[in-house]
Amino acid sequence: HASRLTGMAERISRLGINWRQAWGEALLIFLGVGSALLGQAWWEARVDHNRTDELLVAIRSDVEATRDHIRTRIIRTDNVTSSSRALLEALASAADRPVRDSLLLTVGSIFIQFNWTPVNHSYEQALGSGSFELIRDQDLRLSLAQYVGALADVAFWSDVMTRQYQDELEPFMVANTVYSELAAPDVREALVQAPFSTDLDALASSRELWNLLTFKLEVEAITRLELREAEAKAEELLAVLPSPLPTR
Repeated sequence: HASRLTGMAERISRLGINWRQAWGEALLIFLGVGSALLGQAWWEARVDHNRTDELLVAIRSDVEATRDHIRTRIIRTDNVTSSSRALLEALASAADRPVRDSLLLTVGSIFIQFNWTPVNHSYEQALGSGSFELIRDQDLRLSLAQYVGALADVAFWSDVMTRQYQDELEPFMVANTVYSELAAPDVREALVQAPFSTDLDALASSRELWNLLTFKLEVEAITRLELREAEAKAEELLAVLPSPLPTR
């Protein structure tokens, strides 16, 4: 065996192989490939990080816009609720009934339909494109899910109010009031006034109107609770979403 190994060594020696140099070159190649892979991984991680930040900043902008819309909607809900209560109290007591124009304006302020239009484009696009997977923070994903769930609850009750308006309130208003009398003063001038008037005594004794207003108060109260919940979830989400960098 010793002679065989000696022979192999002599043949390798005749080939002129410098093992130290060969191993050195192999090590350089290995380090070069490793460095390239590490550099590529670092670059891809940086690109993903930037994409994630851009996505979260876009979602933040949508959440802020929706939160502002929620606050406006709460104010309008409070106004409609106040008007509904005032009208019920006025109809319940003919002796304390306000003047005709004031009462008609109160009726007109109740028969209003508000649209629910949350700004959620960035979140929906992220889900559709698959870029939502860039968000790996589980707490943030949970906050997003709770926020979107709260918006869905508001949307449900908004749909209930829309159906109530279309199926009940609007038909009642068409059948029992003269709409040109219900319009706000700055709008009335653009309308043609009818030669007949709303029968306030008939309205005051209308059980249907009383039930419609009572049901509307109930739906408005539930919707307000859902709006407050959605506002709270929006604030919780904004507390963990990154803010955009200031522009110079």
